[in-house]
Amino acid sequence: MAEFAKLVKENQELEKQRQRHLEFLFDSEAKTIYDKQTNMWKQEEAIRQNLLKEVIGGIKQQIEENVERNKQRQREILLEREEMTKKVEEYDKELRRLGEEEERRKVDRKKMIDDDVKVKNAKTKLQESFKLKEINAELDRIRKEEERLKQEIVKIQQRQGPYKPARSRLFL
Repeated sequence: MAEFAKLVKENQELEKQRQRHLEFLFDSEAKTIYDKQTNMWKQEEAIRQNLLKEVIGGIKQQIEENVERNKQRQREILLEREEMTKKVEEYDKELRRLGEEEERRKVDRKKMIDDDVKVKNAKTKLQESFKLKEINAELDRIRKEEERLKQEIVKIQQRQGPYKPARSRLFL
């Protein structure tokens, strides 16, 4: 655009120089040549103006097309951004769901382990209880046997009479 403006300015300067040059010509042939030259300059000026209008129109059209492409790209970027935001939100939601699910699994596992420990402790206590009962039963049996043996000893002593210790022969 600046080049076209420069070109127009140069042409205008050239045109001014030509006019000054022709002012010095006073004869009729010079006047005729001047008129022809003026017509030619006017045609050239009209052609330059048309060319300049075409170039400016083309540039304007390119700018409008670029603006429209940029707007379209901005719309596409906005849609992509919205999609990415939606995906991030879905990812966050899924991540929270998985975290909650993992937490539930941990709680379930802890409960299962606690239940297993309780069952194991209950089994251990039950086994200890059975052992204690067996020991108590064995002690009862032993006491009863001792009692029976004592009674039997008493019966034997009653049948034999009072016990007299035998004298030792060493002291006779």
